[in-house]
Amino acid sequence: MQDSDDFLLTEEVGNLVRAPAETVRYWVHIGKAPRSIKVGRRRLFRRADVMAWIAARDVEQNGPSAA
Repeated sequence: MQDSDDFLLTEEVGNLVRAPAETVRYWVHIGKAPRSIKVGRRRLFRRADVMAWIAARDVEQNGPSAA
């Protein structure tokens, strides 16, 4: 079983990427958000999935790291 700290709420994902929660909800709606699950009325994002999604956006926009 995973710690609850391994999951982020929509608002927390928004804070992480400096976007409003409404924008994250829109990204979910159009299929552009990190993978998530619904638990009751809440949408949960695995922290690892969010970080991988951010890294993929970085590579997509800036190319692979020279390091």
